Amino acid sequence: MSKEILHSHFLPRYLFIFFLLFYLFTARGVYRGVDETVMFTTIQNVFNRGSFFIDELKPLQEQVVIGAYAPDGHLYSKYPLGNLLFGLPLFALGEILTKGLGSVTVTLLNPLLSAIGMLLLFTYLGSLFSVRTALVSVLLIGVCSDWWTASRGFGSEIGAGVFLLASLIASDQGYTGRSFTTFSLSFLFRPINLIAFPVLGMNYVHKEKKSLIYLGIIIITGLGVLAYNYLRFQTPFNFGYVGEAFSTNPVKGLMYLLFSPGRSIFLYSPILILTIPGAVLWWRRNRVFGLILVSTVIVYALVIGSWHSWDGGWSWGARLLLPIFPLMAVLFAPVVDYLWDRPWLAILIGLFALLGFGIGVLTLLQDPLVTLYHAVMDLGIPYEETLFTLQHSYLLLQVKALNGWQSNMFDSLFLRLIFHAY
Repeated sequence: MSKEILHSHFLPRYLFIFFLLFYLFTARGVYRGVDETVMFTTIQNVFNRGSFFIDELKPLQEQVVIGAYAPDGHLYSKYPLGNLLFGLPLFALGEILTKGLGSVTVTLLNPLLSAIGMLLLFTYLGSLFSVRTALVSVLLIGVCSDWWTASRGFGSEIGAGVFLLASLIASDQGYTGRSFTTFSLSFLFRPINLIAFPVLGMNYVHKEKKSLIYLGIIIITGLGVLAYNYLRFQTPFNFGYVGEAFSTNPVKGLMYLLFSPGRSIFLYSPILILTIPGAVLWWRRNRVFGLILVSTVIVYALVIGSWHSWDGGWSWGARLLLPIFPLMAVLFAPVVDYLWDRPWLAILIGLFALLGFGIGVLTLLQDPLVTLYHAVMDLGIPYEETLFTLQHSYLLLQVKALNGWQSNMFDSLFLRLIFHAY
């Protein structure tokens, strides 16, 4: 393929349509996880009664921390603004069209954001490498990693990752205003994204004199978050987190995220192993940019590893690291660029891709949360064993759960409807 194909209207357009349909076709369409349920309930209540409180979920609060009680006696969510701000218009559109449809239309958010993110990644990598390298890299992260699994749900990680990627791209291309704006949007989805500020570094490498001025965008966004806190808790510094802190040894937590049977990014998304040689290749290609990428990924992983719930709770894979997955795709792109003249490398990458896609299919065949609930609540397997033991690792439990599988177990609304119809 030539560079002209990349800049034509056809390939990027078709790639966007492919990802959008792929994520929509496999979308969960229901809210089963705690995070998703709480965020959807908040959207529903804001639309229906103009209030942020989620008192109907008080029984859930007694089992797991989903927020905090304000001085007015109401329960408010601890989850950030991103999904609320971006999901509310989709919910409103569905409710306007047909009462009750909003619960479906709001699930379009992550498939739409993710498809946009994959388009951004493709066009960006296409400007740095060949079109085929860009295409393969995007397919590897978008289809053969846990990014696919997350794109099928309503979690906040996808929005955080897409806007963080957009900030990196804009920074590298010299669009300072866009870089700071998209960075601000990313921490609306995940406030922890503030620690990913090195992605803004290329603005200063390009010696953009207005970079300091654009810091105002981040400050204004931060003030908006504090105002949101004040509306709920009558104090700007209450984020709704109760008894939660960065209390895990960060190095130990990082080792868990990299190598534990229940959360290893290399086990659940094998293609990410390529980020290690990719970091070396970036160091040779562009040391400053490579250092920005690597430092962002490492610092982010260390901070997540220090969180008291580094595992992300009852969730599949390394959920809390998902916002940096697109950055890791940029990291491993030079390795993909090497495969065209090295058949052995193509075979290795192909193997990682098949493993990652297969693991994604496992989550599509049955909701992993159902598997985990059955294992812990019904079979009495300690939750910690699903994290740290091979025998009861989450992945192995998911494989075993397919014994006696039926089509009504699909973790996809569309697939369930198709098979039910026939």
